[in-house]
Amino acid sequence: LGTLFTLDATARDEPTRMLRQARAVQAPQDREGWCRRTDGGRFWAHLVLSPLADEDEQPRGFHVLVRDISARKRLQDELDAHRRKLETLALASEAAREREKIRIARELHDELGQVLTVQQMDVEMLADELGAAAPGVRERIAAMRSHVDSALEMTRRIAGDLRPLVLDDLGVPPTEDTEIVLR
Repeated sequence: LGTLFTLDATARDEPTRMLRQARAVQAPQDREGWCRRTDGGRFWAHLVLSPLADEDEQPRGFHVLVRDISARKRLQDELDAHRRKLETLALASEAAREREKIRIARELHDELGQVLTVQQMDVEMLADELGAAAPGVRERIAAMRSHVDSALEMTRRIAGDLRPLVLDDLGVPPTEDTEIVLR
């Protein structure tokens, strides 16, 4: 085993520990890691060390199975790298989506809210100017007031659903699975 294990593993006495463990528990021991070829080159291996016993159950040696899994390990490392890239892209996509939600919420709140507030004030001034007008005009003004109030409330609700502004004020990061109820 000393020639199969890398110099570092041999210096840490890994072969001896593996033999002792296999003998003590009388069960196969396995490990994945770097091993040495006869030419000194390294390869990633899966090594299984099984104790052998005679008909009287007395230890007689070990069976060693070594599989070169370098290609599998390389592919796994590549897959892990691709997975990390995908996670990074997903985070960037989520951040971009969150920025867009914030932009839309602010536009709704600031711009549309401002227009509707001006309309609300115009309706109130119109109601004051036509206070004693015919009943049909007063009803019409009341309906306009109700529509403007509904539009303002809907704008606030949509902007709040997109991104509650209090979250920005408090510095709370957005998450998909967190529900915050503001009262």
